[in-house]
Amino acid sequence: MDFLEMDFDPGPSGDADSDSISNTEIDNAASLPLDSKIEVIEEPQPCCSKDLNKEMHTESNNINKLESNVKSKYLNFTKTIPEPIAKKDTGNTARAEIKMPWSCSLSERTRTAKSLRVVKRHHSSRGELSSPSESGLNGDATITNLTSFHNATGKILIDDKNSVGTNIEKNMIWTHQEACLKQITQVGPSACGATAVLNVLNALRFPIPTLERVQECVNTKLRANSSPLTEYLLSRCKAGCTHRDLIAGLYKLSDKRIYSRFFAMYPERLVNLQSWLGYWIKNGAVPIATMNLQKCEGNVPDSWHHQMIFGVGPEGIYLTNPLECVDPEQLWPQLSSESVLMVRTEDVISRWDPKVDLPQLMRINDVRWKELNVVGQIAKVVRESRREARVDYVFTSHIRIPAEYQAGVTLVIDINSPAFTLLRQCPELPLLQPDYAASAL
Repeated sequence: MDFLEMDFDPGPSGDADSDSISNTEIDNAASLPLDSKIEVIEEPQPCCSKDLNKEMHTESNNINKLESNVKSKYLNFTKTIPEPIAKKDTGNTARAEIKMPWSCSLSERTRTAKSLRVVKRHHSSRGELSSPSESGLNGDATITNLTSFHNATGKILIDDKNSVGTNIEKNMIWTHQEACLKQITQVGPSACGATAVLNVLNALRFPIPTLERVQECVNTKLRANSSPLTEYLLSRCKAGCTHRDLIAGLYKLSDKRIYSRFFAMYPERLVNLQSWLGYWIKNGAVPIATMNLQKCEGNVPDSWHHQMIFGVGPEGIYLTNPLECVDPEQLWPQLSSESVLMVRTEDVISRWDPKVDLPQLMRINDVRWKELNVVGQIAKVVRESRREARVDYVFTSHIRIPAEYQAGVTLVIDINSPAFTLLRQCPELPLLQPDYAASAL
């Protein structure tokens, strides 16, 4: 089959365990027929946000159209941030590039660091953030893994004169001490989204609802850890919540007094994260980052993550749950990731059974399951599990499945804020065109 790229060496038949599943069964699993009718289910529109799902698949083919739509409006900025003024496109004038307060050049944009150090966030196999030094709401939370964050007196230990980002203005929602006292840490399994929502409500000085109410409004989904393989993988792709759930939850929990807008960072955007985030924080918005933690070097974490951002400065970007200050170049690959989740091989093998309904994965109305050849990946790791260990053979550590999450930043603001109109009507962040990116390297 064309969709199954079985690029692994099946090995001699003598490697198979006579008591385990047969080669024929694995081969049959790998040669399942494709459903000729493939339909993609469109997700419902989020509350107070734009639907960006279609943009992910069509933006690269519609860049000119996007530019035309964006540049047909001109925003006249003043200190009071008035309503945008529509400008008619007569077709006779040359297209002028829109300059937003956060616009940047190619040389100023945030890009991926050459070395992706691991940012430890203490995730367990159940998707829980379990930092031993964070104790939740009792005010005793401490900052972990941050020797350069602050000392006992709260003073920054980084020398700003030697810092790369010395021209970055410092804008904070909370001070370092306030963050230690006010931040809310992980409230349950796969509940980083609900935790981020609680932190945002706290930052915007809204009443803090009960945990049951938050879980209900955010619609946190758990992993089906005790289910068969197919059900387990389906639960993994959507465990926790998406930015749409965050937007809907904040809207309900604030009695419609909060507006949220998601800005996708994939495909990669032309933006300076510190300047962009700093502008919105200065004007009353609270950001929530949705990141693929698996974009790192070393040990691969087991999940994506939502974190409220409580400030930016020359030192980096400050996040809650856990409290940390991260260099934007280290954060960028996690914020601009494609929607893919890596599942550990041992989690697949431990749930494998010859009776597993693999065709169920091929009947999903999401073409990405076929594009990633998930069934072929499963067949490969099951076959590898029956091989004898050899020094020159590298076993597959993870399989890749589609994820419902989108990487990016959700900006949250009170509707009474002067910047509300601007946030609602400003254009999307510009796409970083491949030819421009290559020329700037």
